[in-house]
Amino acid sequence: MEEETTQSCRILLFFTTGKPCHQTGLELSYITVGGVVPSEAIIDALANEMAFDYLYTGQEREYSDLTSRLDSTELSADNRKVVDNYQAELSEQISSLFNMVASCLSQQNAHLQGINKLSQSRLEAHNKAVLEMKKKVQASRDLYSFHLEAVQNIVRLHKANSNACLEEVSALTTSSACSIDEFLASGDETTSSLFDELHNALTSHQGEMALFARELRQVNALRYNIELAYAYFGLGRIQKLFS
Repeated sequence: MEEETTQSCRILLFFTTGKPCHQTGLELSYITVGGVVPSEAIIDALANEMAFDYLYTGQEREYSDLTSRLDSTELSADNRKVVDNYQAELSEQISSLFNMVASCLSQQNAHLQGINKLSQSRLEAHNKAVLEMKKKVQASRDLYSFHLEAVQNIVRLHKANSNACLEEVSALTTSSACSIDEFLASGDETTSSLFDELHNALTSHQGEMALFARELRQVNALRYNIELAYAYFGLGRIQKLFS
């Protein structure tokens, strides 16, 4: 009984001071707790309570460690679940983004093909219009050359006709003058008045013929200049049209 009391006191002192106790039972009987000498029952009760507190504290510590481990495990599981959910959402978003990019590329390719077809049709229409314009330009050049040659032929024809008329008039005038001179030379003096009248008439007629010939030359020259100006005007208009 004394040994149990001594052991209880040692346990009580160990939990009270935190140091091992080596005193005997007699020495321990004089140790006071709070200034009061404890009895064996009180010492046993205190020792049991302190032992229970120690055991309870150890179990509580182990429980806390286990709880913290479980919490960390649950946290890891929750984190894993969050990561899995994020990965699933990210995969879904990447898949939707890939589908959207593929759709955009498909639409862009279709748009580019449409633009290519439209450009080809526009280019073909442009080439066709250029070819038709070249044909029209060539036809206009040919027509211009034909009309210019026709105008030049008409001008040369009028000039030749005018020269022929002038030569014929000059020949007739010269022939008439020669005939009159011969007639006057072979006539007698009685015909001098008639000769003078006839000479005056012929002189007047010759002046009128010269005036007519000069006017005819002027008319032909004016007609030639007008036709030439018309030809140059048409040539200038066509050159401006194709320049």
